[in-house]
Amino acid sequence: MSINIPNHHVMPLLRIGELSSDETGELCDVLSRASLTFSVNKIIEHVKKNLHLKIDNIEEIIELLVSMSLALQASFSDLSIEEFVSELGESFKKEDDLPEGFDWIKLQTNLINLLNIDSTISVTGKALDIFSEHQRIYRTSRIFSDIRPIFHNNDTEMATTIVHTLKIEMNDSQIASKPFSYFLSLDSNDLNHLKNVVDRAINKEHKLKDVLDIKELNYLDTKDLDD
Repeated sequence: MSINIPNHHVMPLLRIGELSSDETGELCDVLSRASLTFSVNKIIEHVKKNLHLKIDNIEEIIELLVSMSLALQASFSDLSIEEFVSELGESFKKEDDLPEGFDWIKLQTNLINLLNIDSTISVTGKALDIFSEHQRIYRTSRIFSDIRPIFHNNDTEMATTIVHTLKIEMNDSQIASKPFSYFLSLDSNDLNHLKNVVDRAINKEHKLKDVLDIKELNYLDTKDLDD
């Protein structure tokens, strides 16, 4: 099995392979104390604030760990962490221009330790996997509003009306990674209906959050999602 390693992940992988046992241990400890969140940036902020030892490229390392946790959930769920790291190491060895005498055993040991901790890294990876486990995922939307004239048979203007076009941009996992759009024609009645549906969904979310607070359950707020 071959695991594709994006170019921007090569450097943080090398850096993880260079971490001492003290650096790896402290990073594991700090990560284990991070609050649960969707936001990779908030995890990075927590680590930078609480890490006593200086670890270069810590932002890229955290981004890599979250990416690997997501890959474990989404694409390699049949592998254990140890098996995944072993396969990753074999793929990494094929990279060009790697340092001579690079310690592969140390890299794999550090990765296993970092991925095995019960921390926000693993929870964030699982949560992002759940959110992306749909064929179509909403990206953004716009509404275009136009005045349309209504003409008589002799081409004289009799009246006007207002029409709206809703553009919904999304990703479709079964088509391509490139976003595509749907365009829907709406009138004022449709807009009011759509507003009522959205308002009702927002009210239901508030009530469900109240239930979670009563149950004292951890809630990952999607407002934390990074752009």
